[in-house]
Amino acid sequence: MKYLRCLTVLAGLGLSAGANDVAADEDEQLRRIEVFGTGSVASKPDLALASLGVQTFAKTVQQAVAANNTAAEAVLAALGHAGIDPHRISTSSFNVSEQRDHSRENRDLIVGYRASNMVTVAIVDLDRVGVILQEAIDAGANNISNLRFTLEDPGPVKRQARINAVTDARQRAQTLATAANVELGKVAIIRETSGHTPVYKDRRMRLESVSAQSVPIQVDELEVTVQIEMVFYIE
Repeated sequence: MKYLRCLTVLAGLGLSAGANDVAADEDEQLRRIEVFGTGSVASKPDLALASLGVQTFAKTVQQAVAANNTAAEAVLAALGHAGIDPHRISTSSFNVSEQRDHSRENRDLIVGYRASNMVTVAIVDLDRVGVILQEAIDAGANNISNLRFTLEDPGPVKRQARINAVTDARQRAQTLATAANVELGKVAIIRETSGHTPVYKDRRMRLESVSAQSVPIQVDELEVTVQIEMVFYIE
């Protein structure tokens, strides 16, 4: 009987200890300050990306593709003449599609074929973006779109944005702690919730006549932004 009472007492002590641990954990969870921090860094882009190519139309597939190949080779040659490294030119799409004249009674009648060859060009000399695009146009490029500016290596700028985000979060947490008349403790949790390298798109680009010297281009600054979440203990 005494043995059973002893076990009961020990079991009760164990339950009491477990309850205390749970209470301590809950108290620790409550004694925290959770904040978000945002860090931004403005930077000038150092890389321009443009999609350009040629579209051709002919009565037969063979004629459309042959004309397209000739025009595409001329554009690539012009890009090389403009100083673009071949490694910075990559094919993004090649399409051949049937063309139908829907205005006729027989709407299924195929009237020809359209071939399209598009490449993505990376330009590092931003002062010559307009000149290079114009040379491509003069060589036969008749489909230019999606001109955008970005950073070739966003790593250093992102790192500084993260530092700024942590500083911002800590300042916010300290402001809350001071207002609540408590001491800010160590960091419990820190995680990056968002972060991206923006791409600025120039919507004012337009195809100029062959007599133009260059396509007018204006480059704006980029702003790299990172957001983090931080949780601090309250002392």
